[in-house]
Amino acid sequence: MGKWSSALRLGSPSYVYPDDVVPNVRRLAGLVQDIEWLVFEVDYGLPGPEVAAELARLGEAYGHSYTVHLPLDLALAAEDELARATSVETARRVIAATRAVQPWAYVVHIQGEGSGEVWGPWHERAAEALGALAEEAGDLRLLAVENVPRYPAEHLWPLAERLPVSLCLDVGHLLRQGRAPLPVLEAHLARARALHLHGYAEGRDHRSLAAMDQGLLLQLLRLVWRRRFAGVVTIECFGVEPFFESWDLVEGLWRRVQDD
Repeated sequence: MGKWSSALRLGSPSYVYPDDVVPNVRRLAGLVQDIEWLVFEVDYGLPGPEVAAELARLGEAYGHSYTVHLPLDLALAAEDELARATSVETARRVIAATRAVQPWAYVVHIQGEGSGEVWGPWHERAAEALGALAEEAGDLRLLAVENVPRYPAEHLWPLAERLPVSLCLDVGHLLRQGRAPLPVLEAHLARARALHLHGYAEGRDHRSLAAMDQGLLLQLLRLVWRRRFAGVVTIECFGVEPFFESWDLVEGLWRRVQDD
């Protein structure tokens, strides 16, 4: 397996090897085109400036970009005002702490229950929170709102219609919900800055792409090729074996797509 040399911007998470972020990036640099810096929780402190500086140096040296995944438990659309304000402040601090790597996108989970395709209070609260994050990030388009398993992806579309936010389309989350991913991607890929690929089986996602129907994976990659998707395609598998097994599958199918 050599360095990826096609037009596909293939990415990895910052946790493939059982080690901290900097050792992971050092081992993945030169192989992937983007690394998803996972800042899932900050109970033990924010990433220090020395970490951000070293990641920025590695990105410049090897030519990869970064996406930053903001903490998972942000209550950005919560009814509770204190919880919402605390989450916004946490997210702003993470954005400030990771700005040195000049992220391609900040991936955002909006927890809580959406309100379907009708603009409602949940959307108002989410929009206000995203606006506050954009002040720190510098541009709403850098915020890639991700579809999550807790509610249908359709709950996010009103936000994308009213705000110039981007999307992070997670195929594994759609599969976990029993959804067909291809129609969702066909309709919304143009607004996405990131696409997450991982398998789903036996009630668990973030598995190797060997768990995904290979015909479906081929269709998804054909859509990426046909649309000349310029965003990042992240294999979101946390572990050496599932990540590199998935890499090999994508590499083989991508060659087939190009040959076709």
